[in-house]
Formats: sequence, structure tokens, C-alpha cells
Amino acid sequence: MTDIQRISGGRPHSKAARSPAARATVAMAGVVGSLALTVGLATPASAATTRTFTISGTFTVPTGVTSVTAVLVGAGAGGGGGAGAGRAGILFPTGTNQGGGGGGGGGGGGGGARISCTLPVTPGQTLTVTVGGGGAGGTGGAGADTATPPAPRNGTAGVAGGRSALTVGGVNRASVPGGDGFLTEGRGGGNGGNPFIGVGGELGAGGFPGQSGTGGGGLLGLGSICLGVPSGNSNGANGDAGTAGTYGTGAADSALATGGTGGAGGTGGTPGTPLPATCPTGTGHGGDAGNGGDGGTYDPAIPMPNSYGPGSSGTAGTPGGNGCVTLTY
Repeated sequence: MTDIQRISGGRPHSKAARSPAARATVAMAGVVGSLALTVGLATPASAATTRTFTISGTFTVPTGVTSVTAVLVGAGAGGGGGAGAGRAGILFPTGTNQGGGGGGGGGGGGGGARISCTLPVTPGQTLTVTVGGGGAGGTGGAGADTATPPAPRNGTAGVAGGRSALTVGGVNRASVPGGDGFLTEGRGGGNGGNPFIGVGGELGAGGFPGQSGTGGGGLLGLGSICLGVPSGNSNGANGDAGTAGTYGTGAADSALATGGTGGAGGTGGTPGTPLPATCPTGTGHGGDAGNGGDGGTYDPAIPMPNSYGPGSSGTAGTPGGNGCVTLTY
């Protein structure tokens, strides 16, 4: 038989041609298998990588990377210190006892600015990353004591936040300022009147708010720099002003003359937004300010001359938050 083939003594099988439907089924199976193999071997697109710097350091550009997007946040300024309060005294010439005025609260430090800047880079280049440090909080002013004449002291201003920057070969390629602490100090509360200065219970003025850092559009000389493609620039917010202290009360010799209440310190300003998700909480935030001291009280139950109590000191402001820098490539 010419169309029957025997294989090793096994069952004979037909060499007759497959039907067109069978050939189509086999061909389709081959195509599907080929597609499955192609899909299985496909290389997925690589995801972007982000490096986060919370302290200053360096970054070497990896092989194949030709641009990086830097997000820089400046540091927050420190909050101003609260002022000291005035002591109790005698209001001349009436002889009325008077409580000391409360010290003014300090102003909150300004928040750092934020910029985003896409820069061309070369593989193997070293980028120097500078992360701004948060400004120190101002010190609280001393309360008036029994010196002649007694003098309450102002708080001191918070220190400005540091600038965050990215440099290549000594050239500043991107930079953003921190918040300002200018004039954030609280003013001292007045004394409650005494034979030497003859004034009654003046109040301490609240500290001015700290000015925020500015994130101005990547233009040289206007607070921020971007020698690339800027986007998403945002100013930090001003800190809140502190409130004034209150007057002390007057009273006859047999009654209590209470001192004024110290003013509340202002809240620190927020940084520019949006903040990178990988930066720590508190990044670029201005420090909160210190409270003013309470005024001295006249207490007839305490033997002279200690009946005229001293004013209390103001409290210190808190430091601003450090800056942050992220590099995405």
C-alpha cells in the first residue's frame, strides 16, 4: 500500500493531507503562541527615581540620565521671642498702686519658598545639594525686677531660614530662599508706675510677623534661581503677628493690683506648596513665637518692699523647619 506508512512496527497511520479547517487551527495556534511569547518578553518602561535630601550632600548623575527635575524648599525662620513684663509700682503723684503691663507676644517666623526646576545634566556629573537650615528662635525678654528704674526687656527676633540650592561645578543652577524672621521680636510691657518714672501700666506691643521667603519665577536677583525650565514656584506664607499684652490694674493700698496678661505669640508661616511627599513633616515651616510675660502684681499681704512684684519673662520662639531638596530622573 503506497499511502500507508508503518513506523517501527506500530500502527499504520494515514499520510492523507489535513483538511483546510485543521490547517487554519494549527496556524492560528502558532500565531497566538508567537504573540504570547512576544508579550512575555516585552521590557516594561522604567519608573522615575526620586532622591530626597534632608541634609546637604552630593549626587552623581547615573548613566543614561540627561535631565533631572529638582524641587527645592527653603528653610523656615525662627519665631520671635516674647517680651518681658513690667513690675508693679506706685503711680505718682496719686499714690495709686498699679500692676505691671504684660509683655507683647513675638511674631511667627516666615515659611520657606518652593520651586521646581528641570535641568539638563550629563552622566557622571556631580551635583552639590545644599539644604537650608531652620532659623533659630528668638530669646524671651527678661521681666522687670527691682532695679532703679526697673526695665523690662524686649524679646529678640527669630533668625532667617537658610537657602536651599543646587550647584554644578561651582555654578548655582537652582536656588530658593528661606523664610525671614525680621522684626518678629515682642516689645516689653510697661512698668506699673513707680516714683522714679511715674508712668502707669503700659502694654507691650505685639511682635510683627516674620516675612516669608519668596519663590519668584526663576529670575536672577529676585530671590530664586532656575537655570533650566521652572514650574510650580510658590511663596512661603508670612508668620502671624503676636498680640499685645494688656494693662495692669490700679488699686488702693488695701487692695490687690493685678498685672496685665502677656500677649500670645504668633504661629509660624507655612512653606510654599506643594511639598514633595518624601520631605519630612515640618519642612520649611516657620517657627512659632514666644508668649509675653505677665505683669507684676501689687499684693498688700506681702511685706514691703516685696509687695510690688516683678514682671515675668517672655518665652523663647521655636526654631524654623529645615529645608528639603528632591531630585527626580
